[in-house]
Amino acid sequence: MNLDQIIAQPEGNTLDFKRDLSSLAKVVKTIAAIANTANGTVIVGVADDRAVLGLKDPLKDEERLARAIA
Repeated sequence: MNLDQIIAQPEGNTLDFKRDLSSLAKVVKTIAAIANTANGTVIVGVADDRAVLGLKDPLKDEERLARAIA
């Protein structure tokens, strides 16, 4: 399944969109909840209305998120 197909799906127990990592604790909490229930996907850089916003510095954001999860 490609990104467009994933974004076309509704958010729910196995899919959640996050605009950015400005609220890092909420993103980590969502990841933990999805991982502990149904094993799903969290996409950062997509708004709730499914608009793809992207990230200014994806490598930095990835490292920041990985540290927070660890």
